[in-house]
Amino acid sequence: MRRKLYDAVFYLLTGLCALLSVNMLYHLMRFLLSNGLPLLYRQLSGLEQTAILEPTKLQQMIFSTLFLTGVTLFFVLPFAISAAIYLHEYARENVLAQMTRFSVQTLASIPSIVYGLFGMLIFVQLAGFGMSILAGSGTLSLMLLPIVMTQTENTLRQIPHAYREASASLGATPFETIKKIILPQVTPGVLVGMLLAVGRIMSESAALLFTLGTFVRMPVNRQTGMFSVLEAGTTLTIRALIEFKEHGNLEAAAAIGVITVGVVIILNVISKGIVWIFEKN
Repeated sequence: MRRKLYDAVFYLLTGLCALLSVNMLYHLMRFLLSNGLPLLYRQLSGLEQTAILEPTKLQQMIFSTLFLTGVTLFFVLPFAISAAIYLHEYARENVLAQMTRFSVQTLASIPSIVYGLFGMLIFVQLAGFGMSILAGSGTLSLMLLPIVMTQTENTLRQIPHAYREASASLGATPFETIKKIILPQVTPGVLVGMLLAVGRIMSESAALLFTLGTFVRMPVNRQTGMFSVLEAGTTLTIRALIEFKEHGNLEAAAAIGVITVGVVIILNVISKGIVWIFEKN
């Protein structure tokens, strides 16, 4: 009787938490759509012209956001995956490994503004990158390394140890086991970590204010006319913050928020599709 009561209470609490989460998401989307969609409609139909919502500027912000996301993932994924594989597959369970995991967990809880100040000191000033895509992606890589690394290691723990034993019994080396057995199994979990990283990149603003900049422009070198990671730019989230904080334009900020949510949804659908393909294979 007591066990059934505990089950009923747990079921009720989890159901309430789920309803609360859905309710919060509903009100958030309602706020963004009710404040942002009317301005987007007036902008696209020509009834009103808002400078920050001009098609050229929107293209520049969207491209800078996607460019920053790609460069950040290019840096963070190899290091995070390699570190997770080393800790789980090669490192011994000793004090050093425990300290490493504790350090990673601590880094994941540091506020983004601290990373922004650190990135400004290291990448912008000492490294001489200036306010640029490279400085912003370097800062975000430090922020996302613990998240992707932890997600990858958790996925590695879910792979049965019998797979490794069976591979070793067939004469495979540890490297061959990781390459042919472990990595195919861990790919969906890595993609989930990448999805979390993309969401964090798209939503970040504090760390990028000090490293990327706020000027709306294409990250193109004026001399060569080619895209460059050493050029500055701005993301959709930063611009929404600037529009609301400095100009008090709630509608423009909400409109940019609607576009940001749309880009995130598209990226999530693509990532989910990739995960589904790997799981089917």
